[in-house]
Amino acid sequence: MSRRNHRYNDREYQAGDGWPQPPMKTVNRRFYKPQRVPTEVHRALRSFGSDDQTKRLSDGEFYSQIGGEIGYLFNLSGAHLGRVLDCLGELFGALF
Repeated sequence: MSRRNHRYNDREYQAGDGWPQPPMKTVNRRFYKPQRVPTEVHRALRSFGSDDQTKRLSDGEFYSQIGGEIGYLFNLSGAHLGRVLDCLGELFGALF
C-alpha cells in the first residue's frame, strides 16, 4: 500500500501542531493493528449529541472519560490563552 493510504485523514487529531490532543482510547480490531480513536464522550460533545454512544459505557468508564474531557478542555483553553498572550506581546512589541 502507498504511504498515503496509511495516514490518518482527520488533521484535527494529528500530533505536532502545538495543540493539546483530545482524549483517545485504543481499539483492538481483529486482523488489524490497534488504532487510537477519540473517546465516546469526546465524539458526543464534538457532534453536539448526534453521535451519542455513551449509553454503552459503564458508570466508571463514563466518569473517567468525562474527567479526561474536562482536562482536555482546560488544556485547550490554556493553549488558546497562551497564543492570545503571545499575539498581544508581539503587537505591543511592534507598537513600542
